[in-house]
Amino acid sequence: MLRALLSFLLLASAPAQALEFKNFLSLDARGGGAGVAGSGSSNLILGQLLTIPALKLDEANTLSLTGLLSSTSADKVIAEDSFFTQRATALLRPSWRHTMNESLKTQLRGTAMRGANLESPGQAWFANPYDFEEYGLGLGLTRDSQAFGGNWSLGLGADVMHRGYPNYRDLTASFNGGKNSATKDYNGLKLSLESRHALSETLSGRVVLSELLKDYSDSYLVNADGTLDLADGKRRSDSTLTLSADGDLAAWAGARASAELELQLNSSNQAYFDAGIRKPIADYYSYTSFSFSPSYRQPFGGKKSGHSATLGYQLTLRNFSGRLARSASGAYTNDKQSDLENAFTLDGRYQLFKHWSMMGGTALRMISSNNQYDLGAKSNFTLYTLNLGLEFQL
Repeated sequence: MLRALLSFLLLASAPAQALEFKNFLSLDARGGGAGVAGSGSSNLILGQLLTIPALKLDEANTLSLTGLLSSTSADKVIAEDSFFTQRATALLRPSWRHTMNESLKTQLRGTAMRGANLESPGQAWFANPYDFEEYGLGLGLTRDSQAFGGNWSLGLGADVMHRGYPNYRDLTASFNGGKNSATKDYNGLKLSLESRHALSETLSGRVVLSELLKDYSDSYLVNADGTLDLADGKRRSDSTLTLSADGDLAAWAGARASAELELQLNSSNQAYFDAGIRKPIADYYSYTSFSFSPSYRQPFGGKKSGHSATLGYQLTLRNFSGRLARSASGAYTNDKQSDLENAFTLDGRYQLFKHWSMMGGTALRMISSNNQYDLGAKSNFTLYTLNLGLEFQL
């Protein structure tokens, strides 16, 4: 690694003619609407600006910067247990890739991200308690080889991160000496193992196993009587284990079919104390989820026309380990909460000129749950979206 660092410092001072610069730029701007059945609708401005400038120092070293600005439509976020009418994200991800030999590559990467949310159409931006800031640093190692009848690569990754919610503060902190205020802020460590395999020019697959460990810096454990464990200083810690597998098939005449399976296990040592029944609920934040996401892309007018339509579907099953379902009146039942989500998407692209395309799409998302208590976040609803706009790609 020291040799690689010295090589990088020497290359940084190399003559300008030895450098090679490339850039990918994509701008997508759309207008549309979204609504929840029975609850009205709202207008949306959607879009995405993606740029990836890369500076190739030599055959072994490349610097790149991924920049992303995006605005998405309504969504329910399980991690926040809330429903958002619109979300916006800004992301910067610098990286340095170094090729050690023909089969071994390393990557040093960083992350800076800012997220903003709206829970109601009239809310001001950057005022939501679930707005967040995230910073991280990671290291990756990839080995390429010929195995199992095709091109195969194995990647290892380790990332450290911090996520903070500047607008989220627990009002009871004043009774706890200022403790248990920033209860959503955490430090994280993510470990990942990724395997990619290309059997042929038309068939490829990937398997990813990752675990995210989160230590909350100011969220103290809840005792059986509803008090906080301030004396011992024990804090919340979560673990999210994710196993995903996806495949991609290049079919006839430029068509592509793909599918992804994902299994996620989320565990937490934090309980939820319900003041109404004076009882803590253990494993409240722990759940198991399974999702299946197939999609099919069909080009029109030939491979080089740029016209296409993509049909997608996603099925998600989620079972909570300790959270009990509630009736419409708020009374707890004897059943653990279980959610079912079905999402259908249809997106189209029509290329107008060399760099310009017309984009449009529609989506239908149906979420049902045995939890009928919707005083906070909705558990049962049907969401529909429709959008149309232009894309510029360079």
